[in-house]
Amino acid sequence: MEVLLKRAERPFKEKIGEEKTREVFDKIIEALNLMPNQFSGTLASEIPRFILSYSQNLDDLSTEKIEGILLHVLILTRSLSSLSDMNSSQVNQKLINRSKSEMRNVLDLLKKFVEKAKVGELINKEAGTVDDILDYILGEEKERLKFTDVGGFLKRAEKKYTMYLRGNKGQKLINDILSSLAGIPEVHRGYLASDISRFLAKYSETLSEKKESEIERTLTKTLNYSKGITKLKDLNKEEMNQFIINRSKHKVRNLFELYKVFLEREEVFILKEEKPSFDEILDYTLGRSSGPKALKSNDENNSAE
Repeated sequence: MEVLLKRAERPFKEKIGEEKTREVFDKIIEALNLMPNQFSGTLASEIPRFILSYSQNLDDLSTEKIEGILLHVLILTRSLSSLSDMNSSQVNQKLINRSKSEMRNVLDLLKKFVEKAKVGELINKEAGTVDDILDYILGEEKERLKFTDVGGFLKRAEKKYTMYLRGNKGQKLINDILSSLAGIPEVHRGYLASDISRFLAKYSETLSEKKESEIERTLTKTLNYSKGITKLKDLNKEEMNQFIINRSKHKVRNLFELYKVFLEREEVFILKEEKPSFDEILDYTLGRSSGPKALKSNDENNSAE
């Protein structure tokens, strides 16, 4: 890490001076050393390598823009500490979902953030989290899932589930649920994934009163439910709520209430495929209906075109 940064120093010193270069490089090294362990194995070398590569292309950039580029590198590196409750795969999935596949990992996010600085568009505050940077690059969304919401709630509860489920069942189920919640379409993910994670965190406080089989059943059904709503892109929140109200004859009002009723059903939920369809979720929870289905399958949509 420091060897790469040392090689990158000279071109920056020639453009912005030794004192400024040394000051910001020391801060970047400090931030890299404080990076969560799950990212340090790759990013601790990728970020210095990116800086080294960038140092070879400074000729056409003004002093102000070069200083801005280094500032953005420092801000992003520091912000990684806000992701301590998530692993690399979960972070990558979040970036893919939030950016609609324009960014696939933290290095892609860094490149986008640095490009903003290169054209003189500096973030107007000291960003504390990756969400702050994403809001700056992609624009804020009033009702979206924050990086730290789901990961924070569930990771804090994971130890409790691990205590009450033998082997590594608790950890595996929580990680699978996190990945599945990250795959919920953005139109519903912002509110639903956060509601489910809060519910599981609160449920974890009562585990001493539960049987192991009941705890495992709750987590397994949560995983199946979250998998079952990964294709719900056709209806927005209001339309989905109205559909559920009509389908349940006004007994259930939204996806989160449907989730809780889904958990309460004692009958075994039989999986026909790895990912159940939302209509299977509805039929199990509310009973079969001859009314309209929630959404068409991809095959049906393609044939209709």
